[in-house]
Amino acid sequence: MFHIFSKETNISADTNGNVATKTYHSGNEFGTRKKSHNLTATKDVNYIEKIEDIGANAFRAQDQTVVVGKDSDNVQKQGNQVFVNGKRLDHLHAKDLRKEDEIHLGHKYIDIDREFKKLELNSNSFARNKQSEGMQVNFNDMNNRYIDVSNAKKDEFNNIYVDLDAQYLMAPQPITIKGISEEKEAPTIIVNIRNSNAELTAGTQTRLIYHDNGTLSPSESHPRRNKVLWNFGKELKKLDVSSGYMMGSILAPNAVVTLNVNVDGNIVAEVVNVKGGESHRWDLQPSKPKVPKLPDNEFIVPPPLPEDPNKDKPGSDNPGKDEEKPKSEDPIRIKKNLSRKFQIRARKLQSRRIQVKKSQLLLLGMRNNQRWKLLKLKIQFLQIQVINHLFQMNQ
Repeated sequence: MFHIFSKETNISADTNGNVATKTYHSGNEFGTRKKSHNLTATKDVNYIEKIEDIGANAFRAQDQTVVVGKDSDNVQKQGNQVFVNGKRLDHLHAKDLRKEDEIHLGHKYIDIDREFKKLELNSNSFARNKQSEGMQVNFNDMNNRYIDVSNAKKDEFNNIYVDLDAQYLMAPQPITIKGISEEKEAPTIIVNIRNSNAELTAGTQTRLIYHDNGTLSPSESHPRRNKVLWNFGKELKKLDVSSGYMMGSILAPNAVVTLNVNVDGNIVAEVVNVKGGESHRWDLQPSKPKVPKLPDNEFIVPPPLPEDPNKDKPGSDNPGKDEEKPKSEDPIRIKKNLSRKFQIRARKLQSRRIQVKKSQLLLLGMRNNQRWKLLKLKIQFLQIQVINHLFQMNQ
C-alpha cells in the first residue's frame, strides 16, 4: 500500500511514506522512517514512472524497493550508488533499484491510469450508499461537533457510512469521530462528503476516539489501526487542507490535493502537492469479508445442470420420464449418491483440499444418474466484492 498514489506528485515538505506516481515533478525528502505494526508492509515499495527532478534525501527508508519506468534514462546506477540527472541519492542503493524492463513483466509495473479508473468506480459506489442506520451525527454545538459510530449498522461488506456536508469541513471547529473499534475485523468508516463545490478548502481538526476512549494525534508511528476513509467523490477538482489536521485516508480520484498541514493516512488523488506540515503514512486497514468453510466430506450442490439435449429422443440412454431427480438444494454425501463404479473417484475428490480465496467461493457439485454413462461435474465461481483492493497493488 502507498502513502501517496497519484498521477503527478510534488513534495516540498517532510513526507513520511512511500509513493506511487506517473510523474514525480520535484521534491527532496520522502520515505517511511519508522516501523509500525499498523502498516500493511514491512518495507517501502516505491513506483515512479518518470522522475523530472528529485532531492538527495528521497527514498530514505532503510528497507525498500524502488521501481522506475523503462524509459527513465536519467536514472543511472554507478557501482552501488544511484544518480538522477547526475545527482547522487544518499539513501538509495543500486541493489534496491529496478527498471520495469529488468523485471520482465511484459507490461507496466503498475498501470496507474487503469487503477484510477477502478478507484473512481469505487468512489462512486461508496457515494451511492446512504448513512448507516444507528449513526449519530450531532453538530448542534459548534464547539462539540461529533460523529458517534458505536451503534452504526454495518453492511454486508463490513462498511459503515457517514454523510457529512462539506461546509462542516470548512469550519475551524474540530470534528470528532468516536466509538471507533480498532479490532482487525472492525468495520471501515467511510465518510461521504456531500454538497461540495468543485473546489473545497478544509480547515478543521479531525479527532479520533476509539472504543476504549484512546485517542490519536498526528505522528510518524501509530499504535492503533486506521479505519477511516474520507471519500470526496469524482466531482471534486481541488482540495486544499489548509489548517487543523486530518486523520484518515483521502480518496479524491479527480482532484488536485494540496496539503499545508499534517495529514495521516493514505492520499489518493490525481495530483498530490505536499507543501506544508508533515504527511505520515498510516495505512487504511479494511477488514476481510468472512467466507463460509466447506465441510471436508460434503459438497454444496450448485443449481441444476442444463437438461440433456438427447433426453427423450429415440435410442437415448436418458429417457428421464419416470426417474425422480435428486433435490439440488439439499447437501449430499458423495458415497451415498454415487454408484460403486465411481466410489474410487469420489474418494480422490474428497481428499482434495478446496482452497477458498478472499474473493472466491468454489462450489463443486456432483450428480449421478444411473442411466447416464458419464459422471458430470459443474463448477461455479461466485465473486465476492472486497474493499481492501482500494489501495493494494500486486507487488
